[in-house]
Amino acid sequence: MKHFGLFVFPVGISAGLMSMLLLVMMMPSSIDGIKITVKEQLLNKLSLTKTNTRIKTNTITVEVNPSDTVKDLKNKIKNVGGTEPKMQRLELKKPNGMVIELKDSETMTHYGIEEGTTVLLFKNSEITVVIADEKSANGDYQFTIYVNGREKVEDLKKKISNQSGFDPDDQILKCNAANGPEMEDKKTFNKYGIGNGTTIFLSVKFEITVTADEHIFDKLLHIKTYTITVKVNGTQKVEDLKKNIMEKLKKKIKTKLGNDHKRLTLQYGQNDDILRDGQIINGYGIKKGDTVHLSIGEFQIVVQYQKEDKVENYPIWVKSEETVAILKKKIQNESGIQLVLCITFLVLFNYTKNSTTKKFINF
Repeated sequence: MKHFGLFVFPVGISAGLMSMLLLVMMMPSSIDGIKITVKEQLLNKLSLTKTNTRIKTNTITVEVNPSDTVKDLKNKIKNVGGTEPKMQRLELKKPNGMVIELKDSETMTHYGIEEGTTVLLFKNSEITVVIADEKSANGDYQFTIYVNGREKVEDLKKKISNQSGFDPDDQILKCNAANGPEMEDKKTFNKYGIGNGTTIFLSVKFEITVTADEHIFDKLLHIKTYTITVKVNGTQKVEDLKKNIMEKLKKKIKTKLGNDHKRLTLQYGQNDDILRDGQIINGYGIKKGDTVHLSIGEFQIVVQYQKEDKVENYPIWVKSEETVAILKKKIQNESGIQLVLCITFLVLFNYTKNSTTKKFINF
């Protein structure tokens, strides 16, 4: 049975490259064996603020069997070179230029590793993931993940999901600071300078229920109740939650609500505390499964303008405490009509819970 062997020699590389091992298949030392050279390149970059990096290079020799798995190879590299298997990522460049990652369960023969084959091994970084306001599936508030600089944020989310149970779509990741910018799925770790010792802060979106007074939706939709669920995270601001709610409601009432989220009032808790714009959700103690109450500070009426045979309708947003003078100004802004000169009367359609009433106001 054939075995592979490795010998060691130092080699230098340019600064800025990822840590990697270059396995180069060499000529057999005997009829029964093939020697493989493993060239290990270690990039020491431990923080985002460190600008100077040191590169050291060494090579090691291991013996492998064609039937050995990639996992076996990683263990042998560990025995000789000291690199833990979980810190190793082996890749193979195919003749067509495609680069594939070697899976632990596959054999040397499966990948066609033979004399002259070049295999790259990138050394992973160990990062800490800290969970905000939640526990993982096993009850932990933080855990360790192994990544390499060429992986993307979306890859990290999948690894976090495998370890914690949180859906990747519900994860919000921030690098080195809980209040920093959200990491983008398509960016690589190199873009964020992630290396050994980096801390990633994870917040998780959760569902809350939004309910409203019956009369609000009865006015707008002629239905008695309307309840929706929305996903939020504790670091969101109240105005972002309002926008999420409007997005959920847009098919039903956006044409009547308009696009201004400031028209929505949200209340929470036994004291019906008003959620103020600019404040974060965590500040109110809102958690998964809670209910937030929605009300609308303004309501809509339809102003009907009639002159001779011409009738025009103007939807106007008003507040119950506003005067007729304010209403006149709103109508003028909406229609461009000079009220004092042109309007003979207005018909206000005031939508109430049980019926539609008309008010005639003379000017």
